[in-house]
Amino acid sequence: LTTSRLGVKGSEDLGNGMKAHFNLELAIKDTAKMGADTGTDLAAPFSTRLSNVGLSGGFGDVTLGRQYT
Repeated sequence: LTTSRLGVKGSEDLGNGMKAHFNLELAIKDTAKMGADTGTDLAAPFSTRLSNVGLSGGFGDVTLGRQYT
């Protein structure tokens, strides 16, 4: 099964040395190879790999959401 990835991330300077940031990454399955023969779910061609928001500053970095580790 072939999988591609699509990601969007960004950050915003909040001033006073603080930044807000977000990250979203999706896995996109090749639907041409999905179905009964492969045992994969046709209704779910997308899955979330990474999705989080965070705040960074002099205190370090705090991130909430789905992460790799």
